[in-house]
Amino acid sequence: QEWERSDPTKIQEALLALSESPRVSPPLRVYAGLLHAYAKRRRGDLPGSQEAIRKLGYVDRWLVAGPFDNEGKTGLLREEMPERERRDAFTSGKSYPGKERPVRFREAPHAFMNGWIDFGSLVRPQEFVCAYAATYVTSGDGKNVPRQVSLWAGSAGAMRVYWNGEEVIRDEKYRSLDADRFATNVTLQPGWNRLLVKVCGDDDAPLL
Repeated sequence: QEWERSDPTKIQEALLALSESPRVSPPLRVYAGLLHAYAKRRRGDLPGSQEAIRKLGYVDRWLVAGPFDNEGKTGLLREEMPERERRDAFTSGKSYPGKERPVRFREAPHAFMNGWIDFGSLVRPQEFVCAYAATYVTSGDGKNVPRQVSLWAGSAGAMRVYWNGEEVIRDEKYRSLDADRFATNVTLQPGWNRLLVKVCGDDDAPLL
């Protein structure tokens, strides 16, 4: 908010300092790092911005399915087939009844390197639709024990988040995008954990 009214260099330096400060919580450091990456992009350093976001550890590999109907903003609470099967393995071969035609899970192109997915470039039609993003998460630390982790998510539009088949975040309001608007604690089980996100937009395509 201060970008146009202050010295961008000072803002960028303040965000960088906060992202590296051991005196603040890890989530705050990551969020400051994300804003610092956005500052890099605004100043023309797109490769530096994308590399900074990559190092922050945002999930950037997804399967996506959609669009599903959201006329009258009724789609969020209506469980489509991907939600009913959320405890099963995600597959790219099965089709589901979509808004205008059958749809399938397909791999999102590895082109969304800014910390979000733009469904407007992936689904047609774009207005009054819902879409799903699915992936698997593993700790990768080699320890065969469950542990508690924090899960952060945000979207432009309404949103439901499922972790290993259980709903852990729900936001029924249609908001502007904030990548880390909501958080919850989940159990990271040994091996692969299923993450399914449903986002719904109105006259604009949703962002995740």
